[in-house]
Amino acid sequence: MTLHAARSARRIVIIYLVFGLAWISLSDLAALWLAGDAMEWQFSQTFKGSAFVVITGALLYALIGKAFGSLSLAERENARINRLYRMLSASNHAVVHAASREEAIRTALDVITQTGGYRLAWVGFLIPADERKRIRIAAAAGATAALEGQEFTWDNSPQGQSPAGRAIKSCRPATCHDTARDPTFVYWRDMAARAGVRAMVGLPLVVEGEIAGALTVGADSVNVFDDEEMEILQEVSSDLAHIIENLKITEARKSAERGLARSEARWRSLVSQAPDYILTVNREEIITFVNHSAPGAPPPERIVGMNVYSYLPPDQRETVRSALANAFERGQPTTYEAKVNVPGVGEQWYLSICGPVVVDGVVESAMFMAHDITARKERERKLFEAEQKLETLVNSIDGIVFIVDRQGRYTSLHGRWFDRYDTDAQAYLGKHAGDLFGARYAETHTAAYRRALEGEYVIFESIVTIGGHKRFFQTSLSPTYDKAGAVTGAVGIGRDITKIKPAEENRLHRRGGDRPEPQIPQVRRYAAGSVQGIVGNHNHGRRLARRTAEQKKEWRIFLGNSFHLPHPRQPGEHHPLPGGQGGHHGAQKLRVLVARLQRNAHQDP
Repeated sequence: MTLHAARSARRIVIIYLVFGLAWISLSDLAALWLAGDAMEWQFSQTFKGSAFVVITGALLYALIGKAFGSLSLAERENARINRLYRMLSASNHAVVHAASREEAIRTALDVITQTGGYRLAWVGFLIPADERKRIRIAAAAGATAALEGQEFTWDNSPQGQSPAGRAIKSCRPATCHDTARDPTFVYWRDMAARAGVRAMVGLPLVVEGEIAGALTVGADSVNVFDDEEMEILQEVSSDLAHIIENLKITEARKSAERGLARSEARWRSLVSQAPDYILTVNREEIITFVNHSAPGAPPPERIVGMNVYSYLPPDQRETVRSALANAFERGQPTTYEAKVNVPGVGEQWYLSICGPVVVDGVVESAMFMAHDITARKERERKLFEAEQKLETLVNSIDGIVFIVDRQGRYTSLHGRWFDRYDTDAQAYLGKHAGDLFGARYAETHTAAYRRALEGEYVIFESIVTIGGHKRFFQTSLSPTYDKAGAVTGAVGIGRDITKIKPAEENRLHRRGGDRPEPQIPQVRRYAAGSVQGIVGNHNHGRRLARRTAEQKKEWRIFLGNSFHLPHPRQPGEHHPLPGGQGGHHGAQKLRVLVARLQRNAHQDP
């Protein structure tokens, strides 16, 4: 027996006792007062007993009916409460075991409508950055047909006055106890009537401290959302919001894990296909990963788990030990080259980089990446040999080989001339012609270098004095180019032509001249051909001889003055670097001279 039933039974017994005692005492007094004889007394007793039975029966009926009515109401209340708690328990179980947010919401709504006995239930979420402040229906259960084509908002318009809209705006439960009479529910009255809903409540869903949406529950009776029912429904909405938040975090973590797994798979794929050899070593100096083996090394499955020093050749262990210390203790990378003699393969060269692998700010391991540079080393060896041969060849030239940059500075000087005259080539590096020859004699060199840097091939001669002896030098200049075809400087070769100069002078003197031929080979050949043609073809030799004085003057104008260059180590002597006038200016003078000679030859009788 329940507590409520026991109280009802006690109340009925007490009422019955009080009424029975009062009836007995009062009915006897009334019978004595009314009875005149024995017959009347007997009749009054019979009437009193019959009246007592009728009255007590009616009283018992009323009391028992009332008691059973109260008992039925209490049982219904208990059933309602039990139903709500079953709904709460089933909802908690459902959302806890849901695999996703959508599944948790859908399962909770099914429990509310089926176990809770409500007519309609749906969950709506805010649409981010929506100017119309609309609510997106995520899921619904029960009489969902009434929601089709409906658009819920949470603004201040009549459309936004639904329990869901008011709950979102106020972040508190919003209740409509009678949908047919609530003036704030006018906009949604037809929708509620189609769904068979007479009362509705909106419960806010707070996720990560912010309002995310609302849970709306509709009942088929008015005034059903009392304090006890609201308390249970708020607990359901709170549990749903909590599980949505947890699932959101879980989904984010799983998404990150999936991204990490994809990234790791991509990294492993890239590393495994990389041509370089990559391995990682932990702080215990154990190899934990190898992408593939180098020639002559064990397979990767045998390398993993080995001590790094037992894997490497003995002559590399100290280098690797220093690189690991630099990675683990200082967090800095180390680059080094290593040579390995592989049986059956030969000598292999590797460029290795050892760097730290940092996880959460801590150096967890070290990674080695070795790149095969054997082919590069072979090219470097061949290039070195070629450079050695070229340097030997250049240094064997009996003269001077030099390079000037675009600013006219000497960047390289070679040749046996420096050894012959005990001169240090390094003394000229980085200097200009003006620094070496002085302003007076540097003009010819500067002009020739300028023409070569403009892309012209230039040859000029100079006369220098060494140890009191006059010597003749001839210098050829060629521009140098980069890959794009731009001039980067000029290379010059100077040679001593002193031995062939006397023969040229004697030949010129025999022809009537008193000075050597022009000192640029192309000019010399052009001049010789032109003059000899005039003399031979036109037979004007005697007329050319009669004009010796004028010819001398023209040759002096063309040839200019020879210059002397001080020797760097012997200031009193003369430097034998190329000098003198030539180039375009000299060729122009020669053309003027030849034209004048031809003109004079035709004019003489």
